[in-house]
Amino acid sequence: SCAQDSLGRMWFGTSDGLNCYNGYDFNIYRNNPSDSTSIAGNIIRKVYVDSQGRLWAGTAKGLSLYDTEKDSFQSLLTSDKAVTGIVEVSETKMMVVCAGEIKFFDTALWDFIDSETFHHVNVEATILHRDKDKVWIGTVSSGVLSWDIKENKTKKVAGLDNVRQVQCINYHKDTLWVATEGDGLW
Repeated sequence: SCAQDSLGRMWFGTSDGLNCYNGYDFNIYRNNPSDSTSIAGNIIRKVYVDSQGRLWAGTAKGLSLYDTEKDSFQSLLTSDKAVTGIVEVSETKMMVVCAGEIKFFDTALWDFIDSETFHHVNVEATILHRDKDKVWIGTVSSGVLSWDIKENKTKKVAGLDNVRQVQCINYHKDTLWVATEGDGLW
């Protein structure tokens, strides 16, 4: 996963830390168990920049938010449950995939909040992608779902209900692109 922040730096999630390229040099951020301000884990599953320009990292051990001024992280550990999807749904709420489960994270409370929104959806999620008021949800074996933020309704995407191991979703110019592990590109 990769993202560009508001300062133009490129951030790359790897299996050995979060790499930042400033146009001249790379800086690699790794977990240091004795430093609570280091990134949550070294295996980076998702890198995301929200509407406020904040950089988020989903790791194999938790969710981390980068503090540009302090060059450090604030993290919420998830007991070795990988965070593989992150999207912003409001100024203070993030939607996160943690160990296949869709959760909401309140940035003001700095904790996951209980929500009935996805209790009825029995899928193992892999990734999230937001486009306007819709969040696309990739799954392990149930294809692709769409969640309408304003209407709070979830539905399966027709024609993609048998797609497995969704690893990447992009919505561009009214076309939904879905990349899978083993089932090809849709």
